[in-house]
Amino acid sequence: MAERKETKFKDMKSWLLCMLGSASMLGAALVTYMLGRLWPEYIKALEHESVFTWVGLGVSCWLAGIALLGIMFAALGKRCGELLYQRYLD
Repeated sequence: MAERKETKFKDMKSWLLCMLGSASMLGAALVTYMLGRLWPEYIKALEHESVFTWVGLGVSCWLAGIALLGIMFAALGKRCGELLYQRYLD
């Protein structure tokens, strides 16, 4: 079986980088907006309940996972933007 060449971001076409970067940044913005709306309610709930219950730990882990997803979206969008900047503005 022939080996497939590894695809890297720098080898992608510009229009594909633009689409991927835009979608990633939109996803990061939506996750940030959602966490911004949820965070005050989460803090209020922590004042009345303990974090160290199964429900508290589950919700905390769930929110941390969503935050990591937003960070990954933002990093992907940033990388696409950097590559487009290097191609056309450097």
